[in-house]
Amino acid sequence: MVYGLGDSVASGYGLSGAEGVCVRAPGAYPLLATLLLADIGAVEGGHFACSGATTADLSGQVDQVLADLAARGSLENTMPLVTITIGANDFGWTDIAELAPIFCGSEAGFQNWVDDTNEVIKTNLLREGRRLVIEGQAKVILTEYHNPLNTESIFLKAFSIYPSCLLRGLPVADLYRRSEDALHSTNSMFEDMAASAGPERVRLARVHSNFHGRESSQPVCGTAPPDIAGTWIQVLDCFHPNSNGAENFANAVNAAVRQPLSQ
Repeated sequence: MVYGLGDSVASGYGLSGAEGVCVRAPGAYPLLATLLLADIGAVEGGHFACSGATTADLSGQVDQVLADLAARGSLENTMPLVTITIGANDFGWTDIAELAPIFCGSEAGFQNWVDDTNEVIKTNLLREGRRLVIEGQAKVILTEYHNPLNTESIFLKAFSIYPSCLLRGLPVADLYRRSEDALHSTNSMFEDMAASAGPERVRLARVHSNFHGRESSQPVCGTAPPDIAGTWIQVLDCFHPNSNGAENFANAVNAAVRQPLSQ
């Protein structure tokens, strides 16, 4: 049984056929990963990811997994797999007005914001992860986050003319570096959580580096490469994975599940 939890990246926001309040799509990566894992007996358990979800919302999704498992009864020789992509909305990544003053503040203030937000994410993930592992006897696959930003992103350029950015003289390259710093910090935290739990319980699906060179495309999302043919990000959205990006997430989950326990 494979369950997909998380936010809009996991729900498949913007992909073909996306619908409903949570904007779930049949091409979302948890469903693609289920197909890749069919040879080891994986079947769809439930796609409960919801666009806009924060880690505070994860408890409701975990409730759905546990209720579904209870309704199915005992499944011999079956360990449920639960994929989770969540945390971006805790940072407010899609809210430019919210991010601008933080990105344009001091380095210390920026790092404090990253650390404080990661602490919230970690607390909520640990609580819900324990429920999945202990109550649901599940294996959890956490995914990293990609960086969707074009290196000359129109959004970063909008930041650069924000009053506090003008006063500090922060160039677009410095703002992009901060986006990478924040994502690396969160992804490193996910890696530490997986290592602490052990590979028989929690594994990390790595995607971040794969998206470099395949970020949101020019000319709509920024002035740097790639072009539309090379992007893994939705062209008009500039944030969420397109079908190729979703496929990469699914491949990463597949690789994480099949990774030997000794690694």
